[in-house]
Amino acid sequence: MPRSMLVALASHAAIGMALGLASGFALIWIPAFHVTNLVNDSMDPWATTLILIATFATTFGIDATLTGFILMMSQNDTARVRGEVMPERTR
Repeated sequence: MPRSMLVALASHAAIGMALGLASGFALIWIPAFHVTNLVNDSMDPWATTLILIATFATTFGIDATLTGFILMMSQNDTARVRGEVMPERTR
């Protein structure tokens, strides 16, 4: 796997995790969702909040990475079908 592809996948993962963090915090802080009540009623609200936010971040990060990988592979396949010249890998 080329280094540029690994860098692109890492950036997809970072963006996905950032979106997951933002979504998790928004879910907890917006009172219309009533998630704060559920978290506060748990035995350990701090741990519940941490688990909720970590779950959102990792799920979004994994999904964004897989989506980026699929899109990169489909671009390579599309270019190959069209007969476009793919850049050679350098070592």
